[in-house]
Amino acid sequence: MAAVRHRSRGHPRHTTTLGFLGYAPVGADIYWKTIVEDGDPAAAGDEDISYLTGLLIEARQDERVETLAGRLPETRSHLALARLHRARERWEQTAAEAEQAVAHEGGLEARRLWSGAAQQLGDNAKAAEILKPLLESEEGEEEDVWRLIVLSTAVEDWATVRAAGAKLGMPIEPGEGPIEEEWHLVRVILPAPDGSQREVLAVRTGPATARLAIPQPRGMEYNAGDVVVIDPRPLEPIPEDEQERESFVIPFAGVTMLRPGGYTSWFFDGAAPSEDEWAEFNEVLAERGWPMWVYSDENYRVTHPATGEQLPGVFGWIAIPPTVRPAELDAVLDDVTEQWSHPLAWLDLAREVGIEAERHERISKEYGL
Repeated sequence: MAAVRHRSRGHPRHTTTLGFLGYAPVGADIYWKTIVEDGDPAAAGDEDISYLTGLLIEARQDERVETLAGRLPETRSHLALARLHRARERWEQTAAEAEQAVAHEGGLEARRLWSGAAQQLGDNAKAAEILKPLLESEEGEEEDVWRLIVLSTAVEDWATVRAAGAKLGMPIEPGEGPIEEEWHLVRVILPAPDGSQREVLAVRTGPATARLAIPQPRGMEYNAGDVVVIDPRPLEPIPEDEQERESFVIPFAGVTMLRPGGYTSWFFDGAAPSEDEWAEFNEVLAERGWPMWVYSDENYRVTHPATGEQLPGVFGWIAIPPTVRPAELDAVLDDVTEQWSHPLAWLDLAREVGIEAERHERISKEYGL
């Protein structure tokens, strides 16, 4: 925490330490006396007012913040109130006060407060518009430009994304419309229905976008083929060791869905095939662009129906785009697994297309799937 520079009477270092150690009410009282009771807040420095406001908010002395704001020049008054409203998650009031602060040349903090409040109110386009002037000035920092990229991506304002990317020196192909390049593999962290988080392998397609590459089980709100907005700040530090860096896949937090791919996942289960059979299976699906992912591990076993022997098993999901009928996937699976020593089951898919559902029910029962 930065030391507070204060030229009037009092003990700023003492007060700062009290705030840092969690004694905000004590620090607030000392600072309040120095700046407000014994001094003129309008003549105090910006850092002093900012720090006092922070102490008062932390100490939940909201009335004092309002009193302080009433004794400040207009710009700093609006800023103090905007900080208070933000801390209390009163977003409409935050936006109103911060907008007034910006109108009175409140600077970068006012613009950040206003934009953040607009985003909380669900207006990403407005939040981006508030930050756009930073592209033409030296006022903003790199994090502000990145935030503008995320907000503009969410509303598909690709011209602004390109302009912001250029300001950061990013090699984005020129043009108009969506940015859909093939950058590198990433891990996107997304919510799961049970409240936990899922890590989904994806291809980064732009500064703040990624296309999910892994089929997801039914019931998820996303699937392979979906393009999502990501927060471009890595969730883990990039390894310093060069060899580790080569195999490291950067994790990013998912922000929102941008463009659903419309893929549908279908479950398969059964005894694991030979290496050659499995290679052909993968090749056939890859040729068609149908993502497949194995969710089972090496410990998964199924039961041989004749001997009771425990066999290595495999289960996973295959995702098909909206242009492909389930019957087409059923036919391809039937063809590629026809000569396998042990059959594979895709019961839900068979029931959907109405073909040989009883056979898949029998396989599931016999192999204990």
